[in-house]
Amino acid sequence: MTGIDGLARAGNAKSGRRPPIMDRCAAGLYRHRGWVPVLPILGVLIWAEPRRPWWLIGVGMMTLGEIVRCWAAAHLGLAARSSRPLTHKLVTSGPYSRTRHPLYWGNACLTLGFVMATGAGWPWFLFLVGAGFFFLYRTHARREEAALAAAFPAEYAAYRGRVPGRRWLWRPAQTVGVPADATSPGGHSLARAWRVEAWTMHAEFWLLFLLWARVRFF
Repeated sequence: MTGIDGLARAGNAKSGRRPPIMDRCAAGLYRHRGWVPVLPILGVLIWAEPRRPWWLIGVGMMTLGEIVRCWAAAHLGLAARSSRPLTHKLVTSGPYSRTRHPLYWGNACLTLGFVMATGAGWPWFLFLVGAGFFFLYRTHARREEAALAAAFPAEYAAYRGRVPGRRWLWRPAQTVGVPADATSPGGHSLARAWRVEAWTMHAEFWLLFLLWARVRFF
């Protein structure tokens, strides 16, 4: 099966050009996104100064972000954890009928919520992290959409015309024109969401525990 990077490289080979250097940097950071936040996390824990009501709002944002991620993972499956999502199917159900990038929205709530909960470098560090997050995921979203458009030309054009990428629809879009065999088979599964999100939820627990320990004992 062809992944995002494979389709992108094929397209660039045909056009005889290389991706812009900023796009290549963002792609490399995204592939290693599990390690990218290590230093920022250590920084916010060291300089943590939780403030009411912001730490409550931050924890609420983290909870909302995990709910959105679980909802998306229930429909997307294990591809939710991959840095090179497969393009053998076009998922248009669940949150994907309301926005094209629900996982990114969930990640934004998790990231910014944690920074807000720590209160570190308030408020400038929050804006700095937000800008970095926007750069990283905006670049990957462009690559992802280009690959899906190449894999499902007519279907993705119909889907993109009905579902926005930078906002949420109150009601799910009617994805008429997207055939059943292009959508995610088997519907959604809470068990699938748990398998995908168990590691993320454990990481969130330990991050909040470390934040509590930092404020309580140091």
